[in-house]
Amino acid sequence: MKQLIINKLYIFSVKEKRSYSIPFFRGRNIITSSGIDGTKRGKSVILKSIYHTLGADCYYEDKWNINDKIFIMDFSVENENYYIFRNQGLFKIYEKTPFKEIFRTISRHELASYLKGIFDFAVELPNRDGNLEIAPPAYNYILNYLDQDKMDGTNFTSFKSLSQYADYKDKVLYYHFNVYNKEYYTIVKQIEDLSIECEKLGENVTLNQNMVVRVNKNINNSDYSVNMDNLQSEIENTKEEYSKIVKKLSKTKKILIRLRNEKEDLILHMNDLDIFTRNVDGDIKKIVNHECPYCHSAIVDQMELRIEKYNTVEDALFLKTELEASLIEIERKINKEELRYKEHLEKLQKYEERLKINTSEVEDVLRYKGFIEIRESLVKELGELTSELNEKNNNLDDLKKQRKKYDEAKKKVNKKYYELMVADKFRFGLVEIEDKKLENIKSTFVAGGSNKPIATIIWYINLLKLRREFNEEAIQFPIVFDSPSNAEIDMEKKHELLEYLFKVMGEETQLIVSTLGFTKDEFPDIKFSNVIELNNDKYKLLSEEEFEQDKSFLFQFMTEAEL
Repeated sequence: MKQLIINKLYIFSVKEKRSYSIPFFRGRNIITSSGIDGTKRGKSVILKSIYHTLGADCYYEDKWNINDKIFIMDFSVENENYYIFRNQGLFKIYEKTPFKEIFRTISRHELASYLKGIFDFAVELPNRDGNLEIAPPAYNYILNYLDQDKMDGTNFTSFKSLSQYADYKDKVLYYHFNVYNKEYYTIVKQIEDLSIECEKLGENVTLNQNMVVRVNKNINNSDYSVNMDNLQSEIENTKEEYSKIVKKLSKTKKILIRLRNEKEDLILHMNDLDIFTRNVDGDIKKIVNHECPYCHSAIVDQMELRIEKYNTVEDALFLKTELEASLIEIERKINKEELRYKEHLEKLQKYEERLKINTSEVEDVLRYKGFIEIRESLVKELGELTSELNEKNNNLDDLKKQRKKYDEAKKKVNKKYYELMVADKFRFGLVEIEDKKLENIKSTFVAGGSNKPIATIIWYINLLKLRREFNEEAIQFPIVFDSPSNAEIDMEKKHELLEYLFKVMGEETQLIVSTLGFTKDEFPDIKFSNVIELNNDKYKLLSEEEFEQDKSFLFQFMTEAEL
């Protein structure tokens, strides 16, 4: 596994022309001062400055003006050596050999992204828009730094601005324990998005179902779809039939009119013939009486005239006979056409009887048809929505199955967490902490009085144990604890707590701890790599002498604008 090892820390105040530098080593590093009057010597400043330089923001006292300080750290990752420079919000990273600037930024996100390339690790969290992003560097170190003034049980309070991510605590922890990762958050985001879509689709399905119910009430739950199709077909057919009947009636009527006119003409002709024959009979009588029928003069040759008249009467009689025959034929045709006309009338009557739909009934049917068309449109849309909802629900189920493996991993983490915490609870006699509070890393607990720093320390230590067990390939950062043996703890508990801390953190781990009145003799079985005792005056950590020694080192990091 990779390790970040801090080799040396430099703190400069260019304005005061003062500075301080301190070396660190792999293993146990102790920064101490007199147990009698060793407060305010700068131990906390040194420890705060470690992760401050690496991109986190710590809580300094008001007397320490962070804005006029420059911090430089010499650190190593594997066999690569770097410097990191910080002045307020400006960060620069340098290769140590050969000395070369390789990165600069004023953005914490950009810094975290670049450090990811060096650390091969960066905490990624969903932002307020739900999109996953590389979080600022403080979240990388959140398990590894504890401020003596921020020992608050199971709350992360040693760094500023952590609440920029909502409900970040368990998200950060599970990311460090290799439970949450980019794939997990992608699944979670898809589940959230799909759940919203399914909810909206469900609302639309319910809305459509309610609308279908209301439409069904308007049509009395009757289905007119087939009837309307039949009606439409019947209307089309009867329209064609009606047209045929009307055409036939019109045609028959015209024939009847023509035949009756012809009949009347024949009757008139026959009447004319009757009149003609009566007149001829009178003329014959006059001829017998020797009177000319034309000039009424006396006739000498009576036989010739009589023959002429008789021929005319014969013709008239013959013509009348033909006309009578024609009249009989016309009357036969008239009777035939009248029968045909009657048949057409009967068909028309049957048609009208079959199509017994008045105007109001048609309007009712059309209204029903409108309701049915609406219903069928809603039913079609309902089917599409239901199909889409089922598909999305299936996808949602698949995603939840994928998420289940992460839930199982969380259970393993919490089981181990419970075992570790319960063991340490009994070790230190923290009876006020309920076991139920130790079942899940999301749960919070606080011990009272002098037990509060103890509970806080064991919580941090067990989180680090979990990280090493479940994310053993991840880089290990230095553990920096500022005065874990708080002044409120009695000497016996103080010794027990420090011994616990020193033994849990082996020689391969870089541990940096500050405490008052430390001596190696108290821990004869434990090896310490570095013990530094601060003897400077209170609030006088930085010195002019060191500045003179290290200013040339500082100036190689600074441009004219920064100077």
